[in-house]
Amino acid sequence: MKGNFFFLMLVAMLQAQSVNAQLKGKIIEIAANGDTTSVPGVIVFWHNSSTPSTSDANGDFKIKIVKGFNRLVVNAIGYQSDTITVESPSQFMLITLKIGVNLKEIEVVYYSSGTEISYLNTIKTEVLNERSLMKAACCNLSESFETNPSIDVNFADAVSGTKQIQMLGLGGQYAQITKENMPYLRGLANNYGLSFIPGPWIQSIQLSKGAGSVVNGYESFTGQINTELQNPEKSDRLNFNTYVNQNRRSEYNLNLSQRLNSKIATGILAHSSFNPYAEDHNHDHFLDIPTGKQYNVINKYSLQHKGFEGQIGGGYMLDERFGGQMGDSVNAHHNVFLPAYKLGISNQKWELYSKTGYVFRKKPGTSMGLQLSYLNHNQNNFFGYVRYRALQKTFYANYIFQGILGNTNHTSKAGASYMNDDDSETYSVFKYARLERVAGAFLEYAYNFKEKFNMIAGMRADYHNYYGLFFTPRLHLRYAFTQKSVLRFSGGRALRTANIFTDNAQLMASAREWVIESNDLKMPYGLKPESGWNYGLNFTQKFKINYRDAYVTIDA
Repeated sequence: MKGNFFFLMLVAMLQAQSVNAQLKGKIIEIAANGDTTSVPGVIVFWHNSSTPSTSDANGDFKIKIVKGFNRLVVNAIGYQSDTITVESPSQFMLITLKIGVNLKEIEVVYYSSGTEISYLNTIKTEVLNERSLMKAACCNLSESFETNPSIDVNFADAVSGTKQIQMLGLGGQYAQITKENMPYLRGLANNYGLSFIPGPWIQSIQLSKGAGSVVNGYESFTGQINTELQNPEKSDRLNFNTYVNQNRRSEYNLNLSQRLNSKIATGILAHSSFNPYAEDHNHDHFLDIPTGKQYNVINKYSLQHKGFEGQIGGGYMLDERFGGQMGDSVNAHHNVFLPAYKLGISNQKWELYSKTGYVFRKKPGTSMGLQLSYLNHNQNNFFGYVRYRALQKTFYANYIFQGILGNTNHTSKAGASYMNDDDSETYSVFKYARLERVAGAFLEYAYNFKEKFNMIAGMRADYHNYYGLFFTPRLHLRYAFTQKSVLRFSGGRALRTANIFTDNAQLMASAREWVIESNDLKMPYGLKPESGWNYGLNFTQKFKINYRDAYVTIDA
């Protein structure tokens, strides 16, 4: 009896050991430099079995041995899965994983319309992309709006051939026109600056009607037009564009971009255009289009490093135009010859700018940025016997801090700006010089309620060395009845110095006498600033015609 009992106990112990037998091992990864790292969280299971195990923090694992199963599957996110045949379950296993999973390449193609309207932005903004600009084979910024219903484009006068835009019924000088969100079309560039940005340089144009944001200044009466130029990080390495027509007008554009390393990229935008042919198709002895030439170049650098982003650049531009009567003299009366009426317009400018920003990685939605620019613009024009000469030197600085108040439904922007504008002008017998210094601070609060209601309220306080302290409030509201029906309200105040010569440069081509009634000689031109309030409603309805997206918009 004793012998039988010990035999039964031995059999039971062997059976228990076989039932509790486990396969042990370790899972590692070998880096390119030869370093070995344990891999935790790896799932291990027998093929066609539902009994998994997981490696611990040291990469070690244990899995119960199941009779009839000898193919071990190893699976981990970020590594290639592997299946191993286990020949000796009693031995310790060392398994090495390979990094990466090969995926088949896919290509996503999306065709955008030429003009896009965001239904989520509080401020109604139209975006004209490169698809829209391709409608004009030869164009600059002034010709880019000819196919857009929001902007009216016409000739300022028949002699100089200068194009002028209108927004909400007022001239282009009452719209705040910026280049990469920095002041651009102001001062001497008011009348001719739209032709200083070639079409192939433009990446996109953003249009917004009504009072703009206080972040961009206090000069927006009827809206804001911002132009984004080609970014060296995303643009083609080489893009050459040329245009020639039957009237011998020719344009040449060259865009270059190069990534110097992982942090720095650079780009060059170059343009030259010529209009050498003197045309008079209607035989009135006046040139139909002024002859002239333009040379224009910009060099940009883009930097990115650990939350820091920056752009620095500079440019030079020379633009010359000549027009008026054909020949050197005209027969005025009974063989009395007088010198022919001629006009010449010359613009020469150079600029330097920088835009730097820092994103706080530990504080999502928090960032700060600094914009700096310097412009030197020299203009020398003549209209018959009358000459106009001017020099503008402008320094601009703008600091912006953006953050979240509690959660992403409440955000704010705060900052300060400074502008130093040194202008001197001579027209006929008039001579004017002014030095404007404007220091200001602003605060803007934005509230979002889901995708239904949005609000942006802003306030600026600026101190002008001529006009003293003045305030610029702005308010924008958005309410979405549905995802395709949006109502917006905008209202605010604006103020600007009237540049009476450049704002009315089209009148210089005539023989009109200028009478300037100066009320206060302490003010620029002896005049008070232009100030105005703007209130407006916008309703936008999106729908489809067949399969194409369409929209109708109503502005009041």
